[in-house]
Amino acid sequence: MLPGLNIDTNALRIPSTVVDDQVRIQRLVRAFQEFGHQVANTNPLDLPGKAPPPPELLLDFYGFTEYDLDREFALGPQVLPSFKTTTRQYMTLREILTTCKSIYCGSIGAEYSHLATNEERSWIRERIESPEPYQFPAEEKKRILDRLVWSTNFDKFLAAKFPNAKRFGLEGVESQLPAVKAVIDASAEYGVRNIIFPCCHRGKLNVLSNVTRKPNELIFNEFLGELKSRHGIPGDVKYHLGMNYERETPSGKKVNISILPNPSHLEAQNPVAQDMARAVQQQNEEDRASTMVFNSHTDAAFSGQGFIYETLGLSALKSYETGGTIHLVVNNQVGFTIDPDSARTSSNVSDIVKTIGAPVFHVNTDDVEAVVFVCKLTAGYCAKFAKDCLIDMICYRKNGYNEMD
Repeated sequence: MLPGLNIDTNALRIPSTVVDDQVRIQRLVRAFQEFGHQVANTNPLDLPGKAPPPPELLLDFYGFTEYDLDREFALGPQVLPSFKTTTRQYMTLREILTTCKSIYCGSIGAEYSHLATNEERSWIRERIESPEPYQFPAEEKKRILDRLVWSTNFDKFLAAKFPNAKRFGLEGVESQLPAVKAVIDASAEYGVRNIIFPCCHRGKLNVLSNVTRKPNELIFNEFLGELKSRHGIPGDVKYHLGMNYERETPSGKKVNISILPNPSHLEAQNPVAQDMARAVQQQNEEDRASTMVFNSHTDAAFSGQGFIYETLGLSALKSYETGGTIHLVVNNQVGFTIDPDSARTSSNVSDIVKTIGAPVFHVNTDDVEAVVFVCKLTAGYCAKFAKDCLIDMICYRKNGYNEMD
């Protein structure tokens, strides 16, 4: 009894079974947040021989059975808070399970549980734990389709006219161009005015043509070998060349894009890009956030070359940091001719960025809307926290397994 009040405190106690059940539900949701990416539908090839799901994602791990599927549990801070409304405060176990699978095991596999601060984790969780995380208006869907058409037609033309030349086409990763443009457009909305863009071989000609508007006649003449350097001797190969261009976004923002010229081992350009961004920032100390690095890679190079780890190691040092880099990994699932299982020890190509506490978003390249959503999300994260983040765009090489298409 409460002193002075005729109230039985035992009647106010929540039964221990209810508390225990709610804790088990919280653990289940947390397991999807942490391990859901391992079974997400992010591989467009959907190859056989998948590993079984982690036991933490199974109901019996928490003592639930199929008879519990229609029991209701309270929504709250640790259980899908974005789905709680004034008219809906409970969901059945079946609904919770379906929702968690939709969020964490669909076309996007998010890894953010390893982040150091609750602010970062909550920021990401609020944006992906949503009933409709990426419902684009019709105008934006048309823009995405338009970008797909431009990029695919460019590659089709090159394939028809120069079938025996190296061109590193986008067949199998057609959403790369919409991804690049989405990062640029979203970053501009957060105040970015200068983007240093070290670009990987795959899709670079497409990026030069459709992002920085390099005249197509120049690109085609490079295929024909008709262009000479100013010294009268053959110049570099066409996919090693760079470009500077001021691009206007759909909202009218203007962004200066610098695509770097690169050597054959492309990751060597990464520290150069960081130094370039740092130099621009030091010349504009009052608006450092207006300059960023957007770095594209391919999977085998990203997990295998020392330039990656060395450059990542400088990302948070006061004398070297540039306010966060967005890494876009074009995950071909093959390194020239080698399978991923024989190319690296880590489970994912992206595991190396966990050493600097960067979030990772694995995404199925065949779901272009999911790709665009993730690109916008990473642009927001980079602007908010001034830290690196990574997009693992899982794709394939449709026309060949090495450098030829």
